[in-house]
Formats: sequence, C-alpha cells, structure tokens
Amino acid sequence: MSNELKTYSSDNEVIIDLKMNGDNLLGEIHFSFLMLLFYDAFAFYMTYELLMSNQSISFISILMILITSIGIIYFHYEHNKKKKWIIHAHQIFYFSKNKLIIVRKCLDEELARTEIDTQEIVKIKFSHHLGDINPPFLPDYCNGNIHIYTYNGITSFAINLNKKEAKSLIQKITTLIMQFHDPKNYIFSRQFEKQ
Repeated sequence: MSNELKTYSSDNEVIIDLKMNGDNLLGEIHFSFLMLLFYDAFAFYMTYELLMSNQSISFISILMILITSIGIIYFHYEHNKKKKWIIHAHQIFYFSKNKLIIVRKCLDEELARTEIDTQEIVKIKFSHHLGDINPPFLPDYCNGNIHIYTYNGITSFAINLNKKEAKSLIQKITTLIMQFHDPKNYIFSRQFEKQ
C-alpha cells in the first residue's frame, strides 16, 4: 500500500495532506523488535547470574536490577512510540504567501508545528533515512527523508517516502512555493533548478 497524498486548494492557500504507512520501513521495524528481544534476553540473563552468584542480595545488586528494568521499559516505550509514528504518520502542509506550515500528527494528535518563511529557503533535498545507533533502531518523528534547508536551519519530514515518492513531493512543494512566492524573481527559482 502506497502513501496517501491529497491536495486541497483555495484562492489564497493550498493544503497537501500526506498520510503515511510503514511499508517502506518494515525491515527496520522487524530488526528493531529482534534487537529488543536480544536486549531483554541479555538483561534477564545478567540479572539471573547476579542473583545466583551472590549468597546475599546487596544494595548494589538491587540498584543494578532496578537500572536494567528501567532501561528495558524505556526501550520498549520508545520502540512502541516510534513504531506507532511510522505506521500512523500524518503530515499536513499549508502553503500561502511566503509561508509554509508543516504540521505533524499521529492518530489525530498534533506532535509538532513548524512555520517556514519561503523566502529563506536555500534548497530542498531528499536523503535516505539513517537509523539511530542506539535501540530501538527506528526513525523518530523529528527525522525525515526530505529536508528543507533555510538560513535558520533544517526541517525534515516525510520519513516513510521512497525515492520516487520523495522526488514527486519535492516537485509539488517547489511548484507551490514558487506559486505563492512574492515578489516573483528568477534567482529564487534557479536555486531549486540546481538540485
């Protein structure tokens, strides 16, 4: 199933509604779950060894078990949060005069809202997702495949797009930015042509 992209327009605004699924990141989802199982098994084994090697349970042993338990709970919480985002990610783009607003949602809950002045955009580019080096190995909602570079920093979004979908979305975004950019000038358009 591909990502769902809808466009709505009025006289002074265009809205792109992007609902994403986790099909492109199924490998990362399965790998992260296996890594969580490995961490769980290792933690339980170390706890068992710690308890069996000591005749009396010391404060250090209890502290180590507590820290391990907190770590396991944290990794599972992060994994479930990121998995929910990957499968139910929903992003809305509002284009109006010299302004782009990106709203990130998950299961109808607004997670973040970013406002970009389109006159400050330097370039828009696609790059493949690079997973975290720490578990749970899934992309967070603040990371993405498409990056908008401005003088103030980088905004990333649309983590679940493949290269073809990303290229199509970049073309659509570029066209809409140019449509609502005022004053119209060719220097701004040439910045996008150099990609």
